[in-house]
Amino acid sequence: MASDAETCVSILTTFTGERIIPDDLYLDDVLFQRHLAAYKFIAKYIKAETKILDAGCGEGYGSDFLSTKCRKIVGVDIAIETIENARRRYRQDNLEFLVTNSTNLCFPDNIFDVVCSFQVIEHIEDYQRYLGELKRVLVPHGFIILSTPNKITSPPGNPYHIKEFYPDELTRTMQEYFSKCELLGLNPTFNLGEAIVMTIKLDIIGIASLKRLIPKSIKRAILKGVSIIANKEYKLRQDVCAENFKISKDDIISSLDLIAVCQK
Repeated sequence: MASDAETCVSILTTFTGERIIPDDLYLDDVLFQRHLAAYKFIAKYIKAETKILDAGCGEGYGSDFLSTKCRKIVGVDIAIETIENARRRYRQDNLEFLVTNSTNLCFPDNIFDVVCSFQVIEHIEDYQRYLGELKRVLVPHGFIILSTPNKITSPPGNPYHIKEFYPDELTRTMQEYFSKCELLGLNPTFNLGEAIVMTIKLDIIGIASLKRLIPKSIKRAILKGVSIIANKEYKLRQDVCAENFKISKDDIISSLDLIAVCQK
């Protein structure tokens, strides 16, 4: 079985919808705005003196956005090439990028006021250790904001996802680590279109009974192909921005992403 590191690095070089790479040929703007919406949402938990950890920061666009609102932010990712790209692209005095595994963070206890980790937990086999590490580096009464695809609406059989969560399952899991937990859902406020709905609602890998017989490389090729097809639909909606995604308690069951807001 591939390690968490191998799984993360394997998706670095091609766009599949799993890792958002600005300026990528296959980048669809709607998916980018969907991810950016989570970063904009947490601005309410940030003050000028806040110190933030962005665990699983990817290419660093979210860390860069938050750097304008806080005293210090550290973005970490397990993929060396990704962090090198982030360091070249985003340079702020209060912004730092480090290569580290979120299941074994290289920080002392109780150091960050806010921890965010978006679209990460579903890729980690030992998610219990990951949550324990996020809690460890968070100051007492600090906030963690985590996002992950909603298993109810996420396409089954995604070869990159080790563990997906149902809404009530994520709530129970987070409550094991944090004293307070509120679950929210991210929903679009516009019509996604048929191609986008296909990537969200349907099993893009195939018939469930045959799924296990399909090599993982084939599954990944199919996933990339569907992402590109959906991208053509997305590009017809250049007006979509992060504000077109609503994060609230409304309609959590049918939401695209689950957002857990927790306090230590």
